[in-house]
Amino acid sequence: MGKGSTESSDLREAVYGLAEDLNRLVSRENQILQGELGQVSTLVGDAIKTLVKSFNNLNGQVAEQENLVQFIVAEVLHSNDQEVEQLSRISELSQQINQNVASATRSLQFDDIVQQLITHSHRRTKQMEQLFAGLTEKLSELKVVEPQDSTQIAKYLEGMQEEINRFRVALEKTNPGKQTSMGAGKAELF
Repeated sequence: MGKGSTESSDLREAVYGLAEDLNRLVSRENQILQGELGQVSTLVGDAIKTLVKSFNNLNGQVAEQENLVQFIVAEVLHSNDQEVEQLSRISELSQQINQNVASATRSLQFDDIVQQLITHSHRRTKQMEQLFAGLTEKLSELKVVEPQDSTQIAKYLEGMQEEINRFRVALEKTNPGKQTSMGAGKAELF
């Protein structure tokens, strides 16, 4: 084997080694991202469960308070005007609390939005992992092709390009979590 052939073989091996290192790096990063997305999902889910329980309890307590205040107001209507005014203010505050609790409870829909985004991100990282696995397989097959067989080399490169193009199309699909604000949206989940 001549010097030119050895250099060509060394360069070829260097390219394959680089591609394999890149694949390992991307695969490792995908695994890390999957773990982090799972952690976010768990944390948000736990926080939502706690908030929902707290708001439901608060809502029940406010409703009970509202009933008591209305009962007292009815009883005191026959008393002096100052007491009636104070009790009326208490009733007004109770209604405001009810409205705030209802608004906060509706805002908890962000759990669904976060879960949609996490699921979408999981899907994308899995697709990326599959892309790199496919490219690695084709690269391994390409290693054994004779360097002079340009038709076969072109076939493998074309296959790799097709996989990249399919992945690009998959990445361009819309994200299901379209809501960008908790002020928007009509779904009331609770």
